[in-house]
Amino acid sequence: MNDSELMELMELCEKASPGPWSACQDGNCKCKTVGFADGPVAKVECGEWGDEYCALRVVPDKEHRRGLTGTSLLIEAYMERIPYGVINEETAQANAQLIAAAREAIPRLIAERDRARTVAGELAAYVKQIMRMHCKAAGNVRAYVWHVGARDAWLRIRPGVRKWLEGK
Repeated sequence: MNDSELMELMELCEKASPGPWSACQDGNCKCKTVGFADGPVAKVECGEWGDEYCALRVVPDKEHRRGLTGTSLLIEAYMERIPYGVINEETAQANAQLIAAAREAIPRLIAERDRARTVAGELAAYVKQIMRMHCKAAGNVRAYVWHVGARDAWLRIRPGVRKWLEGK
């Protein structure tokens, strides 16, 4: 995630109801409500889900009143649903628990990312310092080898190199 996406998440957390949030009975309650100390935040769906719309149907008039058409039929409004799928109980519980946990986890994750970036910056500076020291030391070795000759330089530094390698 880039910085602007993380900032958007932090702004959402700041605008949302204060934490901590919790799922009713840790998500095991049939109501599947996520809330905080002062009230509910969200209700998690369970079972069949889909779009609902108002529909009309013709039904017989049990009181035998005559309608406009002279028949004993009435038009009744009711709610119809176009089902898209089913959310099982276990998934609904997990959804409620995730929503509740996200309220506290998102700010902590962003803070941890910032801390990791700080540590990475410090490590990069340390590596640069070591590389500068290594380059200076390598330059000194090259100058020494040039001054005394390769064979003589190797004979003189070999015991130190062997100690250094054995120490690792």
